[in-house]
Amino acid sequence: MIQNTHWKQLARNWASILFGNALYSLAVALFLEPAGLITGGATGIALAFGRLTGLSVSGFLFLFNMAMLVWGWAVLGKKFALNTLASSVLSPAFLALFERLLDGRVLTEDIFLCTIFSGLGIGVALGMVIRAGASTGGMDIPPLVLQKWFRWPVSITMMLFDIAILLVQAAFSQPEQVLYGIVLVITHTIVMDKMLMLGDSRTEVKIISTRSDEIRTAILAEIDRGVTVLHGEGGYTGEPSEVLLSVISNRELPRLFPHRQPRDRSQRPGLLDGKGIPVNLLDSVSAICYIDIGITKSILGFRTGTPLPFGVICTKARFTTGKRSQL
Repeated sequence: MIQNTHWKQLARNWASILFGNALYSLAVALFLEPAGLITGGATGIALAFGRLTGLSVSGFLFLFNMAMLVWGWAVLGKKFALNTLASSVLSPAFLALFERLLDGRVLTEDIFLCTIFSGLGIGVALGMVIRAGASTGGMDIPPLVLQKWFRWPVSITMMLFDIAILLVQAAFSQPEQVLYGIVLVITHTIVMDKMLMLGDSRTEVKIISTRSDEIRTAILAEIDRGVTVLHGEGGYTGEPSEVLLSVISNRELPRLFPHRQPRDRSQRPGLLDGKGIPVNLLDSVSAICYIDIGITKSILGFRTGTPLPFGVICTKARFTTGKRSQL
């Protein structure tokens, strides 16, 4: 069963890499190139080369990616090169295919629409490829090499390279195209970040109450979520207390948490009391408690009673908001 799961995950990853590179190339060929927009990375260098020389953008992109791949293989090792190989080949191959199929046809001449849709397409595509565990290659490699050689931060060198590529293109582009190109870069960066976090967000709730046993039983029975009991101590009083930790979906939060809900219980989307009046879970036990609510990423494992007998919260990948409420 574990082996089947491994192959299914591998197939999903390869499908994501293929579709991501295809979508990336389609966005470049359909929106970015016709509008004359500027962008960063290896694609930005290829576009600049194509506009200056009139030669094939996809051909230059392939040669550039291969040069970077060989450099990465020599400095960063075989494992990194194999991880980068797919996108280094697929991206220019798909771009050449779409350039030939479109053959100069333009879907829209509105530069604003081209900016938005190319930003959306590129952002979604990059997010899919990175989520599948692959590298996009190209200009991702020089910052990693410099980090290995000189210990320079990857994020800073990558940003500096992108700025330099944008400035070179800006020298022979119209001001309007430059401004829209900056909007494009911002758009696809935001979309890519959202894609990387897509589907992983959960709500982590910590509850401190003198009626922790009743709340724990209610969460298990009514919301059907696991609960971990942590043993704490009041910082001021020094008295022992129990802290309930549970990870629920965002939609289940209103069933548990009465904050900012209507005063009229008939308007609350919670549980039902004995008279059939909607109430939330904490109201149903009349609990006086302290609640800490946070956004959690990358929940791994399973609750007790499912195929794996444990549940783990990956705290290294957890981002918690400052939203707190005391009841």
